[in-house]
Amino acid sequence: MASPPEDAPSLPALLLTSVLSLNVPPAVGAQMLELYRVQTALLRRRRLREAAERERRRRQYLRRRRAFVLSSMAGILSVITSTSRDIWVRNRSPGHTFWTSADSFDDAEWKAQFRVSRDTFSYLLERVEPAIRRRRTNYRVPIEPRRRLAIALWWFARSGEYRSIAGLFGVGVATVCVIVRQVISAILDRLYRRYVSLPSGPRLEDTIRGFKDRCYPQCAGAIGGTHIPIAPPRDNPDDYLNRRGWHSVILQAVVDHNVCFTDVYAGWPGSTSSSTVLASSDLYLKAEDRPDGYLFPRQVSAHTSAFFSFLS
Repeated sequence: MASPPEDAPSLPALLLTSVLSLNVPPAVGAQMLELYRVQTALLRRRRLREAAERERRRRQYLRRRRAFVLSSMAGILSVITSTSRDIWVRNRSPGHTFWTSADSFDDAEWKAQFRVSRDTFSYLLERVEPAIRRRRTNYRVPIEPRRRLAIALWWFARSGEYRSIAGLFGVGVATVCVIVRQVISAILDRLYRRYVSLPSGPRLEDTIRGFKDRCYPQCAGAIGGTHIPIAPPRDNPDDYLNRRGWHSVILQAVVDHNVCFTDVYAGWPGSTSSSTVLASSDLYLKAEDRPDGYLFPRQVSAHTSAFFSFLS
C-alpha cells in the first residue's frame, strides 16, 4: 500500500478545517493545530501551577490556624489554672554559714581571709558595685555585690578550686567562674587606668626622691619579670615551656619606690626571652613613639636615661 506524500495534510488538520468550515488550505490547518497544541500545553501547566499554589496556601493556612488554636488554648489554660510553677533552687545552707560568719570577723581575721583590709574592701565595693550589681527577676534574688566581690578576692588570694569556693559562699560552681570574670572586668574598666600608670608631675618627683633615699639616684622605676604557671595549652605547648621545665606565661611589671605597680604587661609564652618581651611591651613602644625619644618629659631627661640604664 502506498504511503501518502510528505506534504499531504494530516487527518486532524483536515478534520479541524472541516469542522471550522474555514476556506483555508490543509497546510494552514496543520499550523493552526500545532498552535492549538502549544496553547493547550501552556494552559495545562498554568493550571498545575495554580493548583500547587492553592495547595501551598491551604497548608500555610492550616499551620497558622493550628498555631493560633494552640496559643489560644495555652493562654486560656494559663488564665484558668491556679497552680504556680515551681522553681528549682538547690539548698546551699553550708555556704551561707561561712559568709554570714564573715561579718563577725575582726580586722585582722578579715585581712587574713581576703588579703585586704575591711576599708580597702569597702572602697573596692564602692567603685565596682554599679558594674557587678544584677537586676532582680521573677525567678530569684540576685547575689549581692558584696558577696560577689568577696568571692573574687577569695579566688585572687587563694586560687582555690571553683567547687570549694562555691561551697564556702553558697553559690554554684559555674556561678563562681562567671562572678570572677565579671569582677575582673569591672576592676579593669574602672580602676586599672586610674592606679596603674607611669608617674608624672609631682608624683614623678616623689618617685625619684624615693628611689634616691634608697640609694638609687636618678631612678624613676624598677622593672622585673616573673613566670606565671599555667596548664599546658593544646596548641604549641612547647612554646610555653620555660627554662625551668614547666609551662608558664611571662609577666613584666614596673613598680615605684613604694612597690606600687605603674605598668603591667603579660601574656608572652614562657620560652620567650626577657629582651623580646621588653621590646614588644607597651612601655618600650611608648618611648619609641614619642617624637623626642624620651619616656618622661625632657625636663627630667637625666632621670629618664638613668631609668633605662637601671632596667638594663
